[in-house]
Amino acid sequence: MGNTVNGKPLVFLEGQSNQVIDGVFQVILVNCANMVVQNVEDIGFRDMGFSQSIQLIGTSNTVVTNCKTHISLINSNNNTVKGNRLSNAFITLTNSNDNIIADNELYDVRYSAVRLYSSSHNMITQNSITGEYGGGIIIYGEYNRVCRNNISYRIVVMMLVQAYLLVVVVIMCMKIM
Repeated sequence: MGNTVNGKPLVFLEGQSNQVIDGVFQVILVNCANMVVQNVEDIGFRDMGFSQSIQLIGTSNTVVTNCKTHISLINSNNNTVKGNRLSNAFITLTNSNDNIIADNELYDVRYSAVRLYSSSHNMITQNSITGEYGGGIIIYGEYNRVCRNNISYRIVVMMLVQAYLLVVVVIMCMKIM
């Protein structure tokens, strides 16, 4: 029997492919491909010191869907993060390219909801982001597309930060409330 927290399994997989991870406490996928991560909920992660409940590291062609907790992609390409509903949580991409972040609802957000660091050629589209204060979407990277997102913040709507301003292409066609 594997390790559990609150009756839900902790999943760490390395070099695996073609599996569905459903309803667990925490997921860490390292160098995996063609996976599905679904139905992961935040059931006390922050109180226990967990910052990213779902981590894809060097993972590709994976779908994260119907989850309710922090999602982090590190050195991970060609993944889809879609149909998640996150409260006071975030999606972070670090050195990750050609991913799709779509149709997610991020609410009660503090600071930023979607964060891209050294990540390029990603699509951020049709997300709903609401919060009291913060930056909505923060991008440090090149050639990312941001389109058709609904962003509503009381203070500061969106920040796009780019160290390589001469070569960045950011398509912005969002409805800002």
